[in-house]
Amino acid sequence: MQFDFSDGLFKLNGKPFYMNSGEFHYFRVPQAEWKKRMKLFKEMGGNTISTYIPWLIHEPAEGQFDFDSPQLNLRHFLDCAAEMDLAVIVRPGPYQYSELIYDGLPPWLCMKYPEILARDRHGRVMHYSAVSYLHEKFIEKVSAYFDRVCPIIAGYSAQKNGPVIMVQPDNELGGVHLWRGDFDCNRETMGFGCDSGRFAVYLRQRFGSVEQLNRRYGCSHTTFGEFGPPPDTTCVSPSALLQQRDYADFYWHCAAEYLKLLIELMENRGVVGPFCHNSANPAMNCCFYEVKKQLGNRMLLGSDHYYTLDQRWPQNNPTPQYAIRCFISLEQLRLMDNPPCVLEFPYGSLSDWPPITAEDVEACAMMHLGFGMRGHNGYIFTGGMNVPGTGSTTDMYDYNAPVSADGETRPTYYALQRFAGYLNAHPEIIESQADSDFRILMPWNLAYADNKWSGVVCPGTVGAAQAWNSFVTGLVTSAFAAGLMPEMVNPESDEWVNCIDKPLVLWNNGCVDQLQQQKLVHFMENGGRLLCLPVIPKYDENFEKCTVLADYLEGATAGKAVSPSDRMVRLNIAGIKNVYCNNEFYPAENIPSGAEIIGQNEFSGETVGWYKNGFMFLGLNWCHGKNEHAAMIAKLLERLGMQRRIVSNDSWIITVLRKHAAGTTLFAMNLSSSTRTVTLQIRPDGTGEFYPPEIIEIPAMTVVTKNFITRGDRLC
Repeated sequence: MQFDFSDGLFKLNGKPFYMNSGEFHYFRVPQAEWKKRMKLFKEMGGNTISTYIPWLIHEPAEGQFDFDSPQLNLRHFLDCAAEMDLAVIVRPGPYQYSELIYDGLPPWLCMKYPEILARDRHGRVMHYSAVSYLHEKFIEKVSAYFDRVCPIIAGYSAQKNGPVIMVQPDNELGGVHLWRGDFDCNRETMGFGCDSGRFAVYLRQRFGSVEQLNRRYGCSHTTFGEFGPPPDTTCVSPSALLQQRDYADFYWHCAAEYLKLLIELMENRGVVGPFCHNSANPAMNCCFYEVKKQLGNRMLLGSDHYYTLDQRWPQNNPTPQYAIRCFISLEQLRLMDNPPCVLEFPYGSLSDWPPITAEDVEACAMMHLGFGMRGHNGYIFTGGMNVPGTGSTTDMYDYNAPVSADGETRPTYYALQRFAGYLNAHPEIIESQADSDFRILMPWNLAYADNKWSGVVCPGTVGAAQAWNSFVTGLVTSAFAAGLMPEMVNPESDEWVNCIDKPLVLWNNGCVDQLQQQKLVHFMENGGRLLCLPVIPKYDENFEKCTVLADYLEGATAGKAVSPSDRMVRLNIAGIKNVYCNNEFYPAENIPSGAEIIGQNEFSGETVGWYKNGFMFLGLNWCHGKNEHAAMIAKLLERLGMQRRIVSNDSWIITVLRKHAAGTTLFAMNLSSSTRTVTLQIRPDGTGEFYPPEIIEIPAMTVVTKNFITRGDRLC
């Protein structure tokens, strides 16, 4: 069996395939049930199963291993999978989580060797199971565990005609620390106070001299070893924010070192990969950007996309808000050269209340497919009793799975069977590409800020966390509400500079690195059309003055933020009257001569938007809430030459067109609680006339599709 992921696809024996995987924990399911439930899984349409290999269960006491007891016999489980012609993803840890005590680590490890525990920046132990990943004693014990488990995995690799196609080192990296409130600051691991320590070496390699670092942080140290973790304070200056961000960079640098070390330990014991890892949620994808760059095609990165685990979750079923975050997540994975995949896709829920329904699961799967998902691993397909004393929630690990703990099928089973049936009937979807209306430069730096770095630390900028929130809830949401399909592009790539067939959007907080600004100028000089919002960059990523783009625009800038609470605001933009300003706007300054004014505050006369020679500025930061927001973004992009593919009369219906060898497929998504009737005018590729209006009635929580088939050189 040959398995690889290249060209944005999963391939099995050289042919594209959709990785339809489900989580199947052999240690929770009676051995007598293994083949029966594997058969049920295949009948559901699955072709791959995934399992944790829990360290705490296989080494319950230090040095005492058990891989032979009936329910812990990993070899027999892999033999069964091979016999059933199922591929396997194995996840040996060290961490599993999976609602096991100590997050899947052996309790003896954390109790006997407390020095390995992670500590916050105040020196306090973060949690009894939160380990400092690179601590020498921890790695020593991991190595001893790998001595036992890796030879088993290696013997069943696909390269040896076995079923194991991927191996996952660790699980949801970073979560064990960040969910407990901080980055790991274990003094011994990080080497604080020592010039040869891990942190000091990192700073020396990155910044070169202590003097440069002192200027950056406003310090007066004499050696690199004197630098420690940043203080636990609010960032009120560029130097304070840079210090916080640099330590976050260091943490993820250590994460990459840790993952590479685990992979090397496995490879040294015969495991050949490929390897994979799962980002804990869409907000964490960007944290793996450097990790993925370092590991390249040695590691597939996927994400976890739960929509409910308990009633405190942001959403208890798939919603348009959830869908938009999933879209951005899949685009981020694609830009990191992965086939977009969800390595923990919600087949069930940790909690019995609120429930997981068949309608939710099927709509969620079809929504992801419309956004370009190439594969998934459903968590979980089936469960059972925890090994006594190992469950952190209840003794029964049922998870509301499609196949219950006692082996009975639930309605979600048949929903997922229908999803697999759709894939089998439409294999062209696996290789399809989105038919986008416009492009957006992915603002990695803002995504990375997430909710950690808020507030304005430099004049003319927007707080990074606020800018990311408005990017998601404003720009991208308004685009979908307008029936538009964005396509994300990587600012580090050079390809987009010469792609001038569609408008490009730069969403920024006023800090854009010099090289990217130079690329934007070249894009404009090549004839590209650019929408820049909500400010025009004045600085690079280190808050150093950088006005390459502004200089190209005759010194154009944006002024200080204006809030509706400061003074009366009534914005008229692109012919749309009274666009709701529910956040803030940034009056234009130094407007180029001859520029066309396209947006103003009616009360004050302040300019909020202008256009000249293919460049458009809009100084508005908003949260989508009104139809005028959607109309505004559509008008602005059409003014920049966008040829829209779909016109919809219902902003609550998300629409996507996917191009493939057989033609084009429309996905229309109703992620609401009631039936909706939508009228769509469709024009695949944005050329020619719109087809006659399509009136489609879509039941609640349903995704419908319609195919436009190529006949000759025409779609019909």
